[in-house]
Amino acid sequence: MNTSLFSDKIKPFLDQLKVEISEGIEGGDLYPNDADTTPILKALDTLYISETHTGDEVLDIVSSLDSSIGIANDVFRNPGHSGNAGWRQYYTDCAIVATILEFIFGDAIKHMGWEASIQRTDLAIIVAGSPGPGRLYIIYDLIEAIQGLHLPILSETPKPSSILSKRHLPVPRLHSAELAVPCLTRPPSLQTFLSTEINAPFVLRSHVNHWPAVSRWDSLDYLYRVGGRGRVVPVEIGSDYTSEDWTQRFMPWHDFLDRMFSDSPSEPSETVYLAQHSLLTQFPDLRNDIILPDYVYSGPSAPDTYPQYKPPGNEEQLVINAWLGPRGTISPAHTDPYFNCYAQVVGRKTIWLAPPSLSNILSTHARSHPLYNTSSINVFQSDLPIPVDFVEHVVPHAMTIVLEPGDLLCMPPGWWHAMQIQRKLSPFPGLDNTMRHRDSVVDSTCCPMKIIFGMPSAITALCVAVALTAY
Repeated sequence: MNTSLFSDKIKPFLDQLKVEISEGIEGGDLYPNDADTTPILKALDTLYISETHTGDEVLDIVSSLDSSIGIANDVFRNPGHSGNAGWRQYYTDCAIVATILEFIFGDAIKHMGWEASIQRTDLAIIVAGSPGPGRLYIIYDLIEAIQGLHLPILSETPKPSSILSKRHLPVPRLHSAELAVPCLTRPPSLQTFLSTEINAPFVLRSHVNHWPAVSRWDSLDYLYRVGGRGRVVPVEIGSDYTSEDWTQRFMPWHDFLDRMFSDSPSEPSETVYLAQHSLLTQFPDLRNDIILPDYVYSGPSAPDTYPQYKPPGNEEQLVINAWLGPRGTISPAHTDPYFNCYAQVVGRKTIWLAPPSLSNILSTHARSHPLYNTSSINVFQSDLPIPVDFVEHVVPHAMTIVLEPGDLLCMPPGWWHAMQIQRKLSPFPGLDNTMRHRDSVVDSTCCPMKIIFGMPSAITALCVAVALTAY
């Protein structure tokens, strides 16, 4: 039995879990009434009772816990229950306890599938959100212990010191916008931000150059090690989420990095990217590499351009989402209901913006449609005729800019925004304008990351996006 981690961290957690389950059974508020706690209680008895357990007995309990996870996962697929906190905690606790059993009794059960053990706990973060006091941190401890003992980083295959491909391309004109996003020469004070800068986007060049991420995240080796072996992440397949062939699946973190940054011509042609994922929660070392801008704590009110603004409704009021993708990946024009600070960490990315007042033209879906906040008009390239209204009314008011390493884009809620890891752009039919980007180079591979958060001390929220882009 592996006892050091058990006595220091796992046993106090199990003690608390046993109390919570006992109180939950009496009060009925820990798990849903139809969630079977028998596998968890059997596992706790196995860990507490000082008798010798056979490997088969332990494996049977682990199998029962995995079956319970499957039941909870089926519930998640039901739209009416996807947010049920009780089922999410049930999923998380089953995953934690099953992995503890494998870790403690690894020798007895001759356990070899340590990657699968880590994947189980990763999915507790990704799928269930790891709710409940202390759950996320016990998952961190388990992953660290399993990797340290059974899945050390292999060093025989050296990784490139940088993920930057150095393939520089000229920045073409973006014909769907006539204006450039304003670049402020000095960061506004919080008072100025709230009084004069809150209603329109602006960019602060080199504002986050002091972040540790700026000097660390261009290293593929660093990204490998920050996750370690056995980790999985959710990826999306397809150029963007509006494509008919778009789908989702889980992929090992190392395979994803290899896939995204490989220059091999034999690589599959399908686009694989990571989007809307709490990567900084899953890999907390990455969270230590960023420093939230002061504007995050400014507590802004609803801007004039978006009076319906409300903060995120999640309990923590803090959501960290990540976007990582290769060249050509597009985030189509869409709106977010929160304030945004988008920080470019590595590389360059083209941004397109349009004000909320143009929603009647850009909202191409019915209000009841799940993609109502997403426009079907590709602002970067189109082989189809462009609506006359777009040419006449959107283009003169739309703005664009190329974000470079260390730049910070601040954007109010409700603004339409699209982003592209640059390819050669095709002009819209019949459009011509004189707006030009400053001389620069564009990225050929991108890893963006987005953070949405609110503040418990104020009825407001900002959305901070940290874009990691290799060029």
